[in-house]
Amino acid sequence: MKEHSAEHLLDNSTIRCAFRDALLESRPGTKQPIEQGGFIVRDARTLRPVVRRLSVGQADSFQIPLCPDGRFHGEEILGSFHTHPNTGPEWQEEPSRQDIRLVTEYPETVGPWHFVIGQAQAYCIANDGTVTVMGATDDVLQTDSEDQS
Repeated sequence: MKEHSAEHLLDNSTIRCAFRDALLESRPGTKQPIEQGGFIVRDARTLRPVVRRLSVGQADSFQIPLCPDGRFHGEEILGSFHTHPNTGPEWQEEPSRQDIRLVTEYPETVGPWHFVIGQAQAYCIANDGTVTVMGATDDVLQTDSEDQS
């Protein structure tokens, strides 16, 4: 279904803007980075996709609450995301084994797509564990095109 594809979610300027804000608030490349994230849900009132941010994480981890019914605060989960703000040779920007395990073991919690937003690249993990590079973060998070939702 097109409306639930990863590409369609990224066509939404509201989602891209929320991802960009989360990445900026992560303070990538600084001495005090902190992971950020949340859910993409179908707003119960407008039925449009919106981002619901969660409490901030730690420098190198982020907790997503389990949602076994596929809903976050009563709203249908369309996807989820978190940032990877740590940079340098000792850090892995792409999704970790733990990120992939979360998506494959708890698909109802993360939704069909889990986005990992790094400073250089944006990634998407599907429920089968497939990781796709969505593109350069600056290109993926551009917000000047028309909202396609």
